[in-house]
Parts: sequence; structure tokens; C-alpha cells
Amino acid sequence: MVDNFRDQLFALKAAGYQTITLDDFQAFVKGEKIYPTNHSATFDDGRKDSYYPVDPLLKALNYNAVMFVINRYINANNDNFYLSKDELQSMLDSKRWDLSAHQRRPDMATISADGAKGHYYTNKLWDPNTGLEDDQNINKEYLTI
Repeated sequence: MVDNFRDQLFALKAAGYQTITLDDFQAFVKGEKIYPTNHSATFDDGRKDSYYPVDPLLKALNYNAVMFVINRYINANNDNFYLSKDELQSMLDSKRWDLSAHQRRPDMATISADGAKGHYYTNKLWDPNTGLEDDQNINKEYLTI
């Protein structure tokens, strides 16, 4: 799988593709820059198996990427699956990686009185105390570290 990914990255580089940073993307969204042939590489969850095989490829190609980290799983160097704070800091220090929040909880939220579940980024949360959908719970319950 890593070999396939490596081959794809090298093919993109040979075709003239570049990567962009989060700052570049924000400038694009604001209409301040145009990137007609560029692409970006993104990875989810802050997993070690996304970082370690990919970082040497980014370095070799002078590419960068974004890791969207589930902040609930940032730990103190004792996890074999998710990246630690020190590893995340090393990513930033390399200047090859940008980090952004993925979400605090990778689970579903209650979105209606009947207990239906849905992705909280695209649904209002159900507040059983008021019997109404509630925008305010999204930030308090799900996006805090």
C-alpha cells in the first residue's frame, strides 16, 4: 500500500503537481491566490501509520501535507497508534506538515427527539432539556480539548 502511494506521489510530481499549505488554501478561499494545477495532501486522525511512512516521501519530493488530528487522542508518548504531542510538534518543526483539528469525538451525536444519531458537524444537536435543536452544544461538547 505504501509503495502504491509512493508511486502516485512521484507520478504527481512528474506531472508538475505541487502541494499547498493551509495558509495557501486560506488565501485561495479568500481569492488572494490562484492555484490552477496544485493539489494538497491531507491525512485524518493523527495516526502514526499516516505520518511515519509518508514523511520521508514528502521530504524527498519537497511536498507538504495536512494532518487533521482528533484532539481527544493526543497523548503523552504512550500510544502505538496515535501521534503524541512531541511527534506532532516534530511534524510542525519539519515545515512539511500543517496540523488542524479533525474533531474531539469520532462518534455520532443525538440530533432529534427520537434519538437519531448524525454527524455533529452537519447537524444541529438535540437538547433534551429544551426539546429543541441547539447550535450552542456543538462547540461546548464536541470541540473542546
